[in-house]
Amino acid sequence: MLIRLAPFIACVAVLSGCGPTETGDLTVRWGVGLTGTCTGASLRRVVTELTGSYGVVERRDEGCDTGVARFVDVAVGTYVARLVGYDEEGVAAYEATVNGVEVREGEEARPIVGRLAPRPGEIGLSWYFQGGRLCSAYDVGTVMIHLFASDTEVLRRDVACERGEMVLGELEAGAYDVRLDAIDRSGGIWHSYTLAGLKLRPGHHVDLEAALAECGGPCL
Repeated sequence: MLIRLAPFIACVAVLSGCGPTETGDLTVRWGVGLTGTCTGASLRRVVTELTGSYGVVERRDEGCDTGVARFVDVAVGTYVARLVGYDEEGVAAYEATVNGVEVREGEEARPIVGRLAPRPGEIGLSWYFQGGRLCSAYDVGTVMIHLFASDTEVLRRDVACERGEMVLGELEAGAYDVRLDAIDRSGGIWHSYTLAGLKLRPGHHVDLEAALAECGGPCL
């Protein structure tokens, strides 16, 4: 489906009749990273949008394996090309942006290439005490969230225990180890939760419900 708004809006803006619009052609190609493939990244289709000063003016939806989107009779001007790769679940998993794309009258513009890179994902955390009681029953005011990747701590965040949930966003795809510590008013940690190997795919949201359990003494 084509969307061509820029010439129309320009005509309205000057409140005068418009003559023939000067146009050119453009080819947009894509790859997955430097050496990746659509199959390897589980991408099914790529949507390419051309955005000008009046917003999105044209859009193409192509199978990822085609590797190309062609735009014909595009109004002359400078555009931003945004490419979004969708996986088999319909999630926007990869993206690329190419700025300063020039379309000249009567010419086939030099093909541009967008290198699709993984979009960040997010983890939706919620927590409760395994015994079913509230934070106040254990005199817990704070839950400390730790996120590890390959034994390296990549995130540490303290949250009010009574909040009960938090979204960790802008995370790179990969495997994470998650730990939550319930910290009481005196700084002690008697309840904790640990999960190893939580997998996060590009652009995806993963929900995790953490049951804070007694450690049988100070949690290590």
